[in-house]
Amino acid sequence: MSNRLPAIAADLADLHSEIQTHNVAAAEKAIAAGRLLTEAKALAGHGTWLPFLAEAGIPDRTAQNYMRLWRSGLNAPLVADLGGIRAALSFLAKWRMPGLEEALYISIGDKRPVDCATVNFAFVWRDVHLPDLVSIAAVIGNDALVTQRPMPPGVDIEGHQPVDAVLTWLEAHGFLPIGDWHIEIEDIRMSMPVIASILRDIYAHPGQIGREPVIARDWHSKLLYVRDERDSKGGGA
Repeated sequence: MSNRLPAIAADLADLHSEIQTHNVAAAEKAIAAGRLLTEAKALAGHGTWLPFLAEAGIPDRTAQNYMRLWRSGLNAPLVADLGGIRAALSFLAKWRMPGLEEALYISIGDKRPVDCATVNFAFVWRDVHLPDLVSIAAVIGNDALVTQRPMPPGVDIEGHQPVDAVLTWLEAHGFLPIGDWHIEIEDIRMSMPVIASILRDIYAHPGQIGREPVIARDWHSKLLYVRDERDSKGGGA
């Protein structure tokens, strides 16, 4: 190995750290701007919003983007992980919390992970009887996980709910990289065979109820059975 390579690696590490620091700092400023703009819009009377933006030197579209970033619940490090402000806004444009008859389907780098025995995936859904909670069932590596997270109260922007209740939990459990997520909304009936199988597997162990349940098994091998069950009912993709 060349003696020059360690020096190059050190220089690259410094540059990468500086870029990340810059991205986080830029995201912090954009989120702070979104918070102030949201406050100002609530205070502005009819017909004064656009003149206010002109006085502040901020185009209306830019202001909408800053407010969307603020209300999304994403923090600055997550915005940086997504690739910066523009990439985070692109991510948010695809994000929508599911309705009561829908499931949000998330995978990493593959559109239909149930057809691949090595891809992490998750389902997010809501229960009509628990409107303040969002349920998540995920297969990460060989572990099956289920949780319910509180939804931030009183926030609903153009039909899009904040992402932090879901995203931060999945990130904490190793569901990365965020920038490679594939996201789609599907009929809850398509998702339910896999969700039900995960729930049966977890709650067959009463000692795990009441805490974050993790099943450390070769759970991906069970997907063949679940997929066959889905296809036999005409629900396969």
